[in-house]
Amino acid sequence: MGLVLCALLLLGPQVPARSRAGADALLEAVKELAAREQWQAILDLVPDSPDNPPELDFRRGMALAALQRWHEARAALERGRAKAPQDKRFPIELAGIAFKSGMNSEARRLLRRALKLDALDSYANDFLASLFFLEGNQEAAIKYWNRAGKPMLEEIRILPRPRVNPVLLDRCFTFAPASLLRLGDYRATHARLAALEIFAQQRSELVARQDGRFDFFLRPVERGGLGAGTVRGLISLLRGLPFESVLPEAYNLRGTAYNVRSLVRWDDRRRRAYASVSGPIAGNPAWRMRFEIDGMDEQWEISRALRQPRDAPAAFRMKTLRAALGVGSSIGGRWKWLTAVEADSRHYEGQPAAAPALFAEGPGVGQTLRLENRTIMLPERRFALTTFGTARWGRILAAGGSRYASAGGGLEFNWFPQSRGSAVEIAGRFSAARSSGGLPFDRLYSLGRERDNDLALRGHGGTRDGRKGAGPLGPDYVLLNLEVNREIYRRSRWKLVLAPFLDVGRTFDARGLLGSRVWQWDTGMQLKALLFERVGLVLCYGKSLRTGENTFFGTTY
Repeated sequence: MGLVLCALLLLGPQVPARSRAGADALLEAVKELAAREQWQAILDLVPDSPDNPPELDFRRGMALAALQRWHEARAALERGRAKAPQDKRFPIELAGIAFKSGMNSEARRLLRRALKLDALDSYANDFLASLFFLEGNQEAAIKYWNRAGKPMLEEIRILPRPRVNPVLLDRCFTFAPASLLRLGDYRATHARLAALEIFAQQRSELVARQDGRFDFFLRPVERGGLGAGTVRGLISLLRGLPFESVLPEAYNLRGTAYNVRSLVRWDDRRRRAYASVSGPIAGNPAWRMRFEIDGMDEQWEISRALRQPRDAPAAFRMKTLRAALGVGSSIGGRWKWLTAVEADSRHYEGQPAAAPALFAEGPGVGQTLRLENRTIMLPERRFALTTFGTARWGRILAAGGSRYASAGGGLEFNWFPQSRGSAVEIAGRFSAARSSGGLPFDRLYSLGRERDNDLALRGHGGTRDGRKGAGPLGPDYVLLNLEVNREIYRRSRWKLVLAPFLDVGRTFDARGLLGSRVWQWDTGMQLKALLFERVGLVLCYGKSLRTGENTFFGTTY
């Protein structure tokens, strides 16, 4: 081998490229020099030439990289990759050079290209996972580490320790110390923790150990309400005072994860009393029950929503009382479902003579089923899409009452375009529903900004002079909401988020009584403030592009 090496060093460029024996000898010599880390000798032996076979381009590029001559190394490897596009080594080593040069996004792109050639390559998966881990993207890191049989856990720590029953908290974890942390278990655990409804946030962190294993840290932030401390408890209770409301809440009663939420509003035109109790069933965090009761005494003015205003009085009072008992469950980290049985009653003062089925009075019963699925989760892109569907059917029990049904669904997504942090978020939601039968007035869909309504058409106020019914109404609807959330200020205890938005919506009514005549296009800006990571304030300005109407709205959450 020594004589061959000397000859190759003397005759390097003169070795015929078409000589198979000479090429094999040259490659063996280069490998021997690489084993001895004689990088400059490799460069002397293999000149920079477009006629080099891809293997020699690879060896030359590796030698240049070892000498930290990054630009030349990248050029040599790119030349070899062009000759052998199916060789995964080129994008992997180019990713290493990009990482050394501080170009992490380029390194991720190259590693994903390598994994398209060989999805099970342990080194590429481990490398890509480590890049995501350094950027704080734990889901993506775990996804790619799992392909390489990592990460192995050593300990699970919870700081600070929440006041919940330790047995119940332990049942939330679908993984254990001294085991492999799988992405499905990671997601299922966070879904169960969220189902307890006692945490405002549940940040988790993997901390690397010197032995190559990891410790899992959970850092929960418990919700406010009664028992959360004097200042935070009062803020939570009184945050609705500007809107003539108080919101008494108590979370995690006696450490059982049973929660009580309520609202009392004394606005003369929109009185409301609401209360709910929810908690795990038989100490199992994957199953949860909820009982709620809701009473409203509201004034409505629907002249703007009616196709023919003469068909009904412009203003009337509606009183409703509804009670519901529901059971739901989360399945893994993807599926959630909820079903509930309901009993309700409605009464109108100034009941319209027209459309008696729409304004039917008296008691009724019904049932609701909701399914939710996290359909697309791309942690490496920081993108998630959830689909959902809801079905409701019921019957008015009074004489002349009728059956009704409605079905709807849609999707919502959120995307953090930056590789780390949550300073920018693009979010959207599309939903639609259709009804049949004698749908009562209190089951109509109402679009617009109003505190009892979650179908936000933010350039339309849901009330006018304190009376409901100012926005589009109908038994069927379509609604699209898009917004970009940009964090503009952050301190230790609070932050400000600015969010321009676009809403598009319309209601429909086959009977011709209600429904939008045209599609509504709204745009505007929201300012969101979050205090103590628990209490939020939203100030919203919206403008209807169709009518030019301006709407200002404020609420807390």
